[in-house]
Amino acid sequence: MASIELTSDCREAVSQAFLDLAEKTVLAGMPEGDVALLLLDLAEAYLMKVSGEIIAEGAIQSQVIHDRLKN
Repeated sequence: MASIELTSDCREAVSQAFLDLAEKTVLAGMPEGDVALLLLDLAEAYLMKVSGEIIAEGAIQSQVIHDRLKN
């Protein structure tokens, strides 16, 4: 697991990039509420993608273990 300091540094960097993206989008003309909903939708899509990959990886590992125990 990542150290607390590394996690904090990463969170700070990502938070700043996230805020910069939101600000640029608002400055481009999108209402702030719509920006918030858009960013939430994008975050949810990313979470679903990563979750799906983790589930698929776990299923493959389970199948490999099952096959090894079977033989």
